Amino acid sequence: MTGAELKAIRSELGLSQALFAWNLGVAGGKTSIYRWEHGHYPVPETVAKLARCMLELDRDVERRG
Repeated sequence: MTGAELKAIRSELGLSQALFAWNLGVAGGKTSIYRWEHGHYPVPETVAKLARCMLELDRDVERRG
């Protein structure tokens, strides 16, 4: 997953970097999210998987009303 893809997921979820980091359990907080989104570091696979799961769950909830 690219940083742009991670940012797109976060934006679709309507979360700040800090809240997104908290939901993902990221120890580095919003600083880590910022660094991944801006390509300073690659997005860890575990973070990518969790972010995709969060997005799918959010979409499923929206579909079900």
